[in-house]
Amino acid sequence: MEWTIEQAPDGVDPAHALLTGLVARVHSVSAEAVRIEATVRGRRARAGAAPVAVSLSRTAGWVAAACSGPGEPGSVGIDAEAWAPFRDSGTRAGSFADVALAAEERIWFRAAAGATEAERLAALLRTWVRKEAVLKALGTGFDTARGGLDPAAIVLGPPWDPPTCTSHPEVELADHLAGGDDPVLVSTAHRASGQASRQAD
Repeated sequence: MEWTIEQAPDGVDPAHALLTGLVARVHSVSAEAVRIEATVRGRRARAGAAPVAVSLSRTAGWVAAACSGPGEPGSVGIDAEAWAPFRDSGTRAGSFADVALAAEERIWFRAAAGATEAERLAALLRTWVRKEAVLKALGTGFDTARGGLDPAAIVLGPPWDPPTCTSHPEVELADHLAGGDDPVLVSTAHRASGQASRQAD
């Protein structure tokens, strides 16, 4: 699995070009040989005749993309969230935890009660980004009315530990950071089984 992230100037959405370029580079084909189609739950792609699992994420001023490698089975997911807009949004850590965390995850959240509000928000945002990446690799989303999963259905280890998904151990997670002084938290997920061609955005 490979991923990339690029700044998105105001009024410009580089998502299609970014994903096309990533698939072309990873699969050693021309951009003209890459086909990306929208589906009900995201996108599917082909590099020539070969199916490619793909995923996209957008956050304030950035677009991130991921794709499977040649001969790599399964599905992929990527999520990116800019830290500053979230930090400055007025979101309270306790309220966000009520929405985002499973009962098992509340143990580490309670253990972090002595941390600053910003530190607790950063831990929660990392957890949220990981959960989004997992959901995309599973080919679903948070919209339970459309067959998605409740955030509490995705159970992760503590955000300061190496990323693990205890509720879906078949999903491999990795954390990344982009954006330099204005950080963007990125997580990627790969599920070895399932349909490689359908991903949620």
